[in-house]
Amino acid sequence: MRPRSAFTLIELLVVIAIIAVLIGLLLPAVQKVRDAAARLQCQNNLKQIGIAIHAYADSNQQRFPNNGEGSAGAAWTVLLLPYIEAENFYKKFTLPVGTNRFYGYGAETTNMTAQYEVVVPVYRCPASQAPITRVVDWTAGRVPGGPDPKVMVGHYQGIAGATTSGTDFHDPTGVGRNTTDNANNCYSESYLAHNGTIMPYLKYPNTPYPITFHAVTDGLSNTIVVGESSRMADWPPGLCGQNVGRQLYVSHRGWGYWVGQVNGAQFWETNPTGGGLSGPMTTVRWPINRVLNATDTNNRGLGPWSVNHGINSAHSGGANVLIGDGAVKFLPDNTAWDVLQKLCIRDDGQTVSLP
Repeated sequence: MRPRSAFTLIELLVVIAIIAVLIGLLLPAVQKVRDAAARLQCQNNLKQIGIAIHAYADSNQQRFPNNGEGSAGAAWTVLLLPYIEAENFYKKFTLPVGTNRFYGYGAETTNMTAQYEVVVPVYRCPASQAPITRVVDWTAGRVPGGPDPKVMVGHYQGIAGATTSGTDFHDPTGVGRNTTDNANNCYSESYLAHNGTIMPYLKYPNTPYPITFHAVTDGLSNTIVVGESSRMADWPPGLCGQNVGRQLYVSHRGWGYWVGQVNGAQFWETNPTGGGLSGPMTTVRWPINRVLNATDTNNRGLGPWSVNHGINSAHSGGANVLIGDGAVKFLPDNTAWDVLQKLCIRDDGQTVSLP
C-alpha cells in the first residue's frame, strides 16, 4: 500500500472550518487590544499636551495659552508648538507684537496658508475615523487653478467652560459669563462661556486674561483644561435643511485647527451677543458623547456648525480629558452632567475629585 500523500477534500474543509472558527474567536480579542492601544496613545498625546501647557506657563507668567488674538489669530495649539518639538512650524505663524492684538488681512492669510498640509501627530487620536486632512473653507492664498488647500483635522480642544440653557452654573461672581443663544439659527446656535481656562484673547469685562494658574481657584487637579473631540457621527437627514450624512464632531470647521477665531469681535465684549466660529475650543453644554437625535430639537446645538460639540471620542464608553495638574483621565459616558460642568468651570467653588 502506498503512503498517503494528501488530505481528502473533507479533511481540508474541516481544517478550514476550524481555522475560521479560531479566527472568529480571536478577532474580538485583537480588536480589544487595538482599541486599548489607541486609547493609550490618545492618553499619551494628552499627557504631552499637558507637559507643554505647563512648560508654556513657566515661560509666560503662569498663564494658560490663549485661543487666538484678533481676526484669524493663531490658536492655543500653535502657542504650544515649541514645547512639542515643532518649532519650525511655529515660526510660520504671525503672532501679535506688544499691544497690537488685531491683524490685518495679510497676517490672516499668512496664518491660514502656514497650516496647509501640515500634520502634527500629537494633536490626533489614532482611534478616530476622521480623515487626516480636509479642504479648508478659505480662499486667500490659493494658487489659481491649483488644488484646494487642505488642513489637518485635530482631535483635542481647549475647554472655555461649561453652560446649560444659557444660564451660569455655580457662578460665584453673580455676573453672567455666557453669551446669548441664537435659538432660531441652526448654524450658529451656541452658548459661549468664559468660565474655563482656554479662550480667545478678547475678554469679558472684569475677567483677568489670559487665565493664569492662580485664577483656577477650584484647583488645577479639579479642572478640565483640554478635552477630546474625535468622533464621527450621523447628521440626521433634513435637520436644519441639511442632508450631509456623517460629520466630524469637532469644534473647528474648515478654517483649520490652528486658527483661534475668525472674527476679531465675535466673542466677549461689553455687551456679548454670541455668534461666530471658533477654532479648537469649546464650551461644554452636553454630556460626554451625546449625539444628535432628529426628533429632539434641543440637540441642534450639537451640529457640525456649533461651538458646543462638547467632549466626545471614538473610544468605546467615554472620552479622554486633560486635567490642569497634568493628569489624564478617561471619563465614562455616564459621567453625571452636573459633575462634568463643575469640572469644566475653573472657579465655581464646586470641586469634584476624580479617582
